[in-house]
Amino acid sequence: MSHVQLVGGEAPRPIKDNLPPAHLRLGEGAPLQEYDPDRLYQTVEAQVSEIIQWYLARKEGPKRISQILRLFAIVTLTLGGLIPIVAAQLQQYDRWSQWGYVIIALGGAALALDRFGGFSSSWMRFISTTLRLQGLLSAFQLDWAICRANMATPPTTEQAVELLEQLKAFRAAVWTEVQAETDSWIQEFKSSMVELQKQMDNQVQALRPGTLTVKVENTAGVDEKPVVLYLDDRERTQVRNGMALVKPLPAGTYAVRVEASRQGKAVEASGVVTITSGATVTLELQLPT
Repeated sequence: MSHVQLVGGEAPRPIKDNLPPAHLRLGEGAPLQEYDPDRLYQTVEAQVSEIIQWYLARKEGPKRISQILRLFAIVTLTLGGLIPIVAAQLQQYDRWSQWGYVIIALGGAALALDRFGGFSSSWMRFISTTLRLQGLLSAFQLDWAICRANMATPPTTEQAVELLEQLKAFRAAVWTEVQAETDSWIQEFKSSMVELQKQMDNQVQALRPGTLTVKVENTAGVDEKPVVLYLDDRERTQVRNGMALVKPLPAGTYAVRVEASRQGKAVEASGVVTITSGATVTLELQLPT
């Protein structure tokens, strides 16, 4: 279990899941000395140190995940780009080139996971917040030492009020930084959800199948054998009454061929058609006479 660093000789405390509370934890009816500026200084200093250690501990998880995902993306994107080149050199392009696209897609998925999971951004946000809090604490400690060096011990009422105002301003500055980091995370989370929903909607739209209608002319007088329609050299359906319907059909470009026989002699007509998502496309072909 991770622990915070020692502050003022205190025993280490375990890192909590949530940030320490903003209040000073001074209960009702606390003795007057509990509100002594020097005692409050120690309490505030320990609390801010605990917040800093919370951010330092929390950055480790996003850091590791971000590094793994980024390294995986670099390797897969590089490998995916090399596979088609090597396959072409080995004259195995048709056999192996498609695997390059699959591997590139895996690399893209790793980057998308990092982005929508907020691992890299959380890591950077935690580091930035930690540095600002450490700067505030360091400056506050020096300012406090300078003020106390010029004051009596114990301080007078006026001096105590001045010190308490200084503590108040410091704590306000600290919690402003914490609130800014939290607001940044909320905004990033909302933005990621909106973008993810948008991409999912676009993906669903892109995956909607289309419909292909093929009109074939000059089918009169063909032999009684079926008139067959092929897509990318694969038999899909038969042409009846000069019409054929193919659905559902994924978006893409297809080579269309219609085969028949006339007086025992094979005849065919062919064309190329592009199917878009959710669209109905009509292709007209004409068998030779």
